[in-house]
Amino acid sequence: MQPRSAMSIFESQNPFRGTDSGAIEAPEPSGRHRPGDDDEAEADNRWFPPIDVLENRTAYLFKADLPGLKADEVRVVRISESLIISGHRDLGYRRTPLRLERPHGYFFRRLPLPDDASREQIQASLSDGVLQVVVRKLPSGEREAGYPNDSEVSIN
Repeated sequence: MQPRSAMSIFESQNPFRGTDSGAIEAPEPSGRHRPGDDDEAEADNRWFPPIDVLENRTAYLFKADLPGLKADEVRVVRISESLIISGHRDLGYRRTPLRLERPHGYFFRRLPLPDDASREQIQASLSDGVLQVVVRKLPSGEREAGYPNDSEVSIN
């Protein structure tokens, strides 16, 4: 038997493996992109902000690039075993633009939470166009019994 490479060992233990392909939730058939939002987005009016997932001894850190957005234009919701980051960017032009290259419209990302992530100790902040969501880890060997009710995370 051949020894496993360091990369294959990490991939098999990484709780976020496949996050990029599995994390982008396909739009619901009705076209709704934000939980509880009744507005429908056109197919070409969606974007997927890049999100980094980092880990240290005590927490998981999610960093999303959301240039130009304010806290009231973004939602962070914990639903069961997932973290949902969604919102809308309106470019706000009063006249028809000649060219649009910056992404705009609705965005929706669903990110899985590992077993050792607390479902209750979640903090979010938005500063200089970067959303940071910190999810505390549970002490080693502990697991939360069941899942608390879904909850919206306030953004500071």
